[in-house]
Amino acid sequence: MPARHTTRRATPLARFASLFADPPADYRPMPQWSWNGDMTKQRIREQLRQFAANGCGGLFTHPRPGHITGYLTDRWFALWDYAAREAKRLGMRFHVYDEFMCPGGTAGGTVAATDPTVALHELMLVPLAPGAKHPGNVLLRVRIAGRTPVVVPAEAGEATHAVVCAVPDRRIGGLPVPDLLMPGTAAAFIKTTHERYRASSGRMFGKDVTMMFCDEPMILNSGAGLPFSAYLSKEFHREHGYRLEDAKLFSLCFEQPDSPEVRFDFWRTVNRLFNDNFMKPLHDWCGRNNLLFTGHLMEHEWPSPKSTPDNMSGLRWMHAPGEDLLGFQFIPTALADNGLYLMNLKELSSVTSQLGRKWNMVETCGARGYHTSFSYFKPCEDFTLSFGVNVIDTHLAHESLSGSGKYDWPQTLSDHSPWWQYYRPHADHVARVNAALSQGRECNRTLVLMPTTTAWMHYTGSAFDEPGANVSNRRLELIKRAQIDLVVALYQQQIDFDLGDEFILAEFGSAAKGRLVVGERSYDAVVIPPSMETVNATTLALLDAFARSGGAVYAMRVPERVDARVSDAPCSLAMAAGWRPMADSGSLAAALRAQLPPYVTGPGGAPANPGLVWRRAAGKADVTWFFANPWSGPLDADVRIDGQSALTLDTAAGTISPRGAGRDGGRLALRLTLPPRGHALFLVTDTTAAPVRAQATPALRPVPLAACAAARTKPNMLYIDYCDVEAYGRRLDNVNVTIANKTNWQWQGWSGSPWGKQFRRTVVDAPVDAASEVMVTYRFTVQRLSPSARKSLRACIERPWLYTVELNGRKVAQSTGTRWFDEHMRSFPIGPLAREGANVLRLTARPFRTLCEIMPVYVCGDFSLEAAAAGFEITGATSVTLGDWTRQGMPFYHDRVRYAFEFQLDAPAQSLRARLPGWEGSVAVVNLDNREIGQVMHPPFELAVAGPVRRGRHVLAVDVIGNVKNMMGSHFSQALPLVWSYECAPAAQPAGSAYQFHPTGLMAAPELFACD
Repeated sequence: MPARHTTRRATPLARFASLFADPPADYRPMPQWSWNGDMTKQRIREQLRQFAANGCGGLFTHPRPGHITGYLTDRWFALWDYAAREAKRLGMRFHVYDEFMCPGGTAGGTVAATDPTVALHELMLVPLAPGAKHPGNVLLRVRIAGRTPVVVPAEAGEATHAVVCAVPDRRIGGLPVPDLLMPGTAAAFIKTTHERYRASSGRMFGKDVTMMFCDEPMILNSGAGLPFSAYLSKEFHREHGYRLEDAKLFSLCFEQPDSPEVRFDFWRTVNRLFNDNFMKPLHDWCGRNNLLFTGHLMEHEWPSPKSTPDNMSGLRWMHAPGEDLLGFQFIPTALADNGLYLMNLKELSSVTSQLGRKWNMVETCGARGYHTSFSYFKPCEDFTLSFGVNVIDTHLAHESLSGSGKYDWPQTLSDHSPWWQYYRPHADHVARVNAALSQGRECNRTLVLMPTTTAWMHYTGSAFDEPGANVSNRRLELIKRAQIDLVVALYQQQIDFDLGDEFILAEFGSAAKGRLVVGERSYDAVVIPPSMETVNATTLALLDAFARSGGAVYAMRVPERVDARVSDAPCSLAMAAGWRPMADSGSLAAALRAQLPPYVTGPGGAPANPGLVWRRAAGKADVTWFFANPWSGPLDADVRIDGQSALTLDTAAGTISPRGAGRDGGRLALRLTLPPRGHALFLVTDTTAAPVRAQATPALRPVPLAACAAARTKPNMLYIDYCDVEAYGRRLDNVNVTIANKTNWQWQGWSGSPWGKQFRRTVVDAPVDAASEVMVTYRFTVQRLSPSARKSLRACIERPWLYTVELNGRKVAQSTGTRWFDEHMRSFPIGPLAREGANVLRLTARPFRTLCEIMPVYVCGDFSLEAAAAGFEITGATSVTLGDWTRQGMPFYHDRVRYAFEFQLDAPAQSLRARLPGWEGSVAVVNLDNREIGQVMHPPFELAVAGPVRRGRHVLAVDVIGNVKNMMGSHFSQALPLVWSYECAPAAQPAGSAYQFHPTGLMAAPELFACD
């Protein structure tokens, strides 16, 4: 993706400044756009205009739960091509996402439908009982017996269990999962998906469509067993010279003396087949069609090989390697809490650097819940950017929140979120950091080996783990913990290092003259980590050549095995001059610092603050430095870096200005004072700059504010999430809508909701039974409401055109509905139909259609809510004051409250500074005299108001923007934000006091200062 900024005869700094001020689309966030409803050209245009206006650079587009359009149909490709052309017109990229969400390689179930021979098979352990049937073919019989259970091979009459090869229960779109190790799978996947994109939109490939995203392809995604097939068995025999049968199969599944070598050989074959038969064909197809192969694997499961045997060797086949870092993973508390993700990002940056990839990608931020917004986006994406990631794929932008789509990994970057219109400043920050760092490369000098194949020796599916002992998982956890601790310790000491994969080393590695070369990178030192029990023979030969040519090998362990076979060969390497045994990470860091002084240190060469997140991107004539504090507390650091002068890069304004800096031992001395979520971005050059005159601190004069006047800007709302449901003489009363929906699907003859991943022909176009029915009843109570307030009442319902809608036995006219919140929701005036006391809203569907999902309804209007014995009651509106508005009769309100304060200036002010000492929400918007000045999102929660500001009376208004979490839940669980966190609601509607809300509002009056 070439950058489009070119300025003839401009100086390098001028070109950099132009790029930084207005980064092109390639450096901007590229959300995943979820087509999870019935997409139309109108909605496509509407959302694309929003993406462009809010600073996005492109989209990865794919269907998700609730999808109606029909994946891989002619209509799908026609709309996709229309969206790609419209995105081009708006200056954005439009990329291929090749799946009906993850796992990649299934084409939404179409691959196995096209070629049933590629259906995945799995080794499973099943109990044997007289006369009982078991799935699949029996490959091995075993006996599990004894007070401390022991597994031993057994004859048929003595066996208690069997190892079978069978098709797992899990299905995609009602069809089997394909086996990605089979040579026919990738061909079927490409034929059903990629070739059809090429046929419809191939003219745009390599121009405005430049990437193809494959999401989480897995060799096994059902969990307990091991991948297996006749083809895999044959390839194993061809590669290793022995058969995976009887005793060897027993050693693969259960612990035996030769289990390490059998398992190593097994996963080596699996890894080869995964890469040769799936990753490489996609790489080659993309290369032939001018696309960059991107996506990510199951990197967070390392070192388990269950889904991805070797993450780094898989990433080797991506033109733009990737991973994900989502909201339920990254925790912006402290570096040590995110060791796994630090290591994963190091894997990604290492592959990118070693193979000379220009682009890499991370899927960020989403799946944390509807309360997520800028307070999480910035630390998560700053952390990501600090590892050189330059394709920020923000998760997730839904087309619709109707039906099951609302339960699909919220939040959403769409007009459903009240903060979405203020996304541009964040997008500009991401783009400017990205563009600046992308002008250089990271060149690290130490290589830390990954003990991936050591984990292979110990892994067996959980079904085969020692009964009650969980030995395999515990061994893998020790390997994982040791490697993460090492990576974190080195990073906190500012050691510059990459991670080394043994198979990438075998393909791209060489050693000479004290340097270990891996692709486009060369290293002065190599670290053998403490959990590395085995090395590949190719790795050992490379290390031997490196050490004997003068390279330094820092060994925290002497591996006992080569290719998982016990061997003394590593001990001979320990006799080389470059071999340096290390007792722990502390002594290792000290030795590395002595050999290779870090690029960034604290005073006197000591380590800087260990919580500091940083990246050094070296260009031809300068270096870009990014320092970030994505953590929850403030961070101070005195850093020392090479260079003669520094320029501050302001990511909010897009400007560049000189930065004053001292000198310490010939290096630049910079003092960093970073608030939570803070950052600093510098361009450091070897050109001596004129001294920077210290800026005078302006005198701040407190300006008294009058009492607050506060009000909602939208109607209040009641969320009704409990109902009665009846059909065919059966009835459930007072149940959560998720339970009502699940039960109704069963009453209608389905096993459950089919809207997770489906074919249009089996769900949307399913035959309609004219005699089918469902009736859903919602109840709400009105108390002490004035006539004018009652007149304001409106009922907001999803897909009301599928029902007869009645309130208190009287029909609600469909013609009175207007669009509300979502394109599939309508708002109806119900004031004349509502009454004091109990009200009954009934939806009747005759016949039942598959779009009749039972979902919450809302009542909106000018009222307050009071917690009752069951839920909430509608009462007369009360005034809004400072404090949490969820405790002021607006617990479900998600939009905006304006807090206005009058003040008087007795003399003109050069400028003003507003500070918010206490507030909760997504974003606070500051207005002066009804003119929007800017937004407050991050500490120290201050905003400068440019002047001059005239003398006289003014109004300062702060609009606090809420979140969809309070409006849509889940209100009873803080678990992963999928449908099960809603289904765990109490069996009957609890008291309103039992609902959980995210505090929102202006908690304290703002502070205003005049700058003279």
